[in-house]
Amino acid sequence: MKKAIEFIFGKPERNNKFLLAAYWFFIVIYFVFLVSVTVLTLDLVPILVFAIVFPILFRVVYRLNAYIFKDIDTKRLLIIGGIFGFIIIGFTAVVFIFADNMVINESRVVHNGNLQVSIGKLKGDYHLTDFTVEGEGLLLIPYTVEVGTGEVALYMERNNEVLWEKFVEGLAEGFIEIQAELGTYNIGIVTDEADNIVIQLSNP
Repeated sequence: MKKAIEFIFGKPERNNKFLLAAYWFFIVIYFVFLVSVTVLTLDLVPILVFAIVFPILFRVVYRLNAYIFKDIDTKRLLIIGGIFGFIIIGFTAVVFIFADNMVINESRVVHNGNLQVSIGKLKGDYHLTDFTVEGEGLLLIPYTVEVGTGEVALYMERNNEVLWEKFVEGLAEGFIEIQAELGTYNIGIVTDEADNIVIQLSNP
């Protein structure tokens, strides 16, 4: 594990306690943030960008600081260390903020085939459930959607074609209604950004 970390981030400066502590501190932050972003966002692109670019940026800044720290007093050491931390943390924050898909505080409960989903904050597209139709004819799926802040679109699609859509701001209830055919349908919601979302889908 240690060799893998040193291969990715470079070797630490073991003769300087400050640089050694900073090395392991930011590596721990890297892995904690990577896991957190993976859980919170649905968009893989910013996660991959962060996972690849952070170690490269870290190597450059760390080596630069190691070179500067050779002949420097404690006060300047702390100032440069603060700048170093600001650059790294600022980069991670930018990656997280500009993610296309993000979901925070999600919970799902399924009882007797009825689905309830609550989301603290959503940005982008969120898959609720797949629904398999075994016969043809009119399909009615009862729904209730409540949005604290913002607007969401509840939709049903098949083969990436939206067959039904309802925009909700506040509270709405009714039926997802389509002329169904044999096959599997996807039900989801999409939003630019919305908070405190609660969705209930009942058995048809």
